[in-house]
Amino acid sequence: GLELPRTSADQWRSGRPVDRDEMSRGDLVFFATRGGRNASHVGIYLGEDLFLHAPGRGSTIQAASLSSDYFKARYIGARSYL
Repeated sequence: GLELPRTSADQWRSGRPVDRDEMSRGDLVFFATRGGRNASHVGIYLGEDLFLHAPGRGSTIQAASLSSDYFKARYIGARSYL
């Protein structure tokens, strides 16, 4: 029953900011994957440093670690929508 904006940038602008050490399962985690500081990729936090995301169009959804070098360098924050 939760309605979210369609794009990661619009999702980033909505919701309540959550500190990384206070994230809960289901919070959205955001990354700037195109350079700069704008949200361009989003995942769903699973807990224990893991999140689900779709790496690209047509890709299978997969789990990844927030601590991986790639995502750690591009992480910009998390939002809660509850």
